[in-house]
Amino acid sequence: MESYKHFYSERKHKDTMIPYQLQTLCRSEREPESLQYFLNTLNSENTRDDEKAAYIHVPFCDSICTFCYFPKTLKKGGEVENYLRALKLEIEMYAKTRYISTSKFGALYFGGGTPTSLSSEQLTDLLLCCKESFNFSENAEITVEGSTFNSDEKKLKKILEKGANRLSFGVQTFNDSTRKLLNLQDDASHVIHVIKTACELGCDNVDIDLMCNLPGQTIKDWKKDLQTAIDLEVKSVCIYELTVHPNTKLAKQLQTGEIPPIGSVDFEIDMYLEAVDTLTEADYKQQHITYFTLPKSDHKYVRISIKDDCVGMGSGSAGNIEKYTYSNNRSLDKYIEIINNGKFPIGSGLILSKKTEMEKFMVRGMSLLSINKGEFSRRFGKVPEDVFTDTIAKLKRKGLITVDKQEIKLTRMGRVWGFNVCAEFLPKEYKEILKKISLMQTKKEEETIAQKHIGK
Repeated sequence: MESYKHFYSERKHKDTMIPYQLQTLCRSEREPESLQYFLNTLNSENTRDDEKAAYIHVPFCDSICTFCYFPKTLKKGGEVENYLRALKLEIEMYAKTRYISTSKFGALYFGGGTPTSLSSEQLTDLLLCCKESFNFSENAEITVEGSTFNSDEKKLKKILEKGANRLSFGVQTFNDSTRKLLNLQDDASHVIHVIKTACELGCDNVDIDLMCNLPGQTIKDWKKDLQTAIDLEVKSVCIYELTVHPNTKLAKQLQTGEIPPIGSVDFEIDMYLEAVDTLTEADYKQQHITYFTLPKSDHKYVRISIKDDCVGMGSGSAGNIEKYTYSNNRSLDKYIEIINNGKFPIGSGLILSKKTEMEKFMVRGMSLLSINKGEFSRRFGKVPEDVFTDTIAKLKRKGLITVDKQEIKLTRMGRVWGFNVCAEFLPKEYKEILKKISLMQTKKEEETIAQKHIGK
């Protein structure tokens, strides 16, 4: 059997899922016919019982992490107020449509940016606006993502009182020297204090993000981070392998040798497997390529948004409604201007063909570790093997998936290369985009290693 480490010559793909935009990546303009389809859908009644998800983008941060490539901006008073007014108008625009008013929402997610960079009043105002605008199921999951740095007891108490029932903190690491290197603003003792405070206030669903293969990080450091998370008894842990994006401060620091280098792909895989084994031994169940949850815990937003509609609101947010997938305008000024003119701030979008819908189903489904063949058949009238014959045969031959009458499932080896497996079901033009990204990342790593040797 081949090694885990040599199925793909390129780096591991991590951008397959966020967001799933396909041709939208190549198009900067809205197509009139696709936009009209979107508006017609919103004016029609939703006849399906499936729960929907909603995503609210808060692009503001108190500081910028060196590795971050998401749409964000440093917080400025007047700009924040103008944005929040526009955002509430967008929420209300959606709420007034027939499709949304006849839909049931099972999950709401405030992401960013850093939602907790907002004041307690601003954040609770947004929460109330959403709760008054959408129909939520009784057991709806409402997540507020944030930083421990700006999540004091008063703010946590208020957002929990107004309906948030899941808190997600971008911890990344408990190692103080690495936290400083990444421009994370508080130390590990404060991080731990905030997590414990959230639990004491009654939040029984605290999630944290941890990153591996950080500059200078050792396996010993990584094991310590994982054990700290387990000791804190957080309900879920999301594992991210560091992706170095061009034009971030981190990329420049690595290239100049200002900070320690990151590890190789081999080292990254060792760290991922260490996380899988350590968290599994601690009773966490793997729900997704990157998500691990304790028994009786769940991450509804991921489950729903991957398989059903997700209404994305806010500048730069991505969403999909029925066959329409879209992303909002990223410019804050343009976003506010469009909203104030009474229009939806769609920056790009397209109607998915049946073929693209099947590709999307496979990409997103495999990220949840398995595909239910019966569900695929009910939706598309075919079994996956009839549509993706060669791809499934190749992945099965390599030992990355197993196939039986009920499902197509990632093997342990397949989970290691999970996003690459997902990418196998993408159309050719999107694969080419990912290949270029991989080559760019590999080149950056080679340059970083070369600079390190020159420095010696």
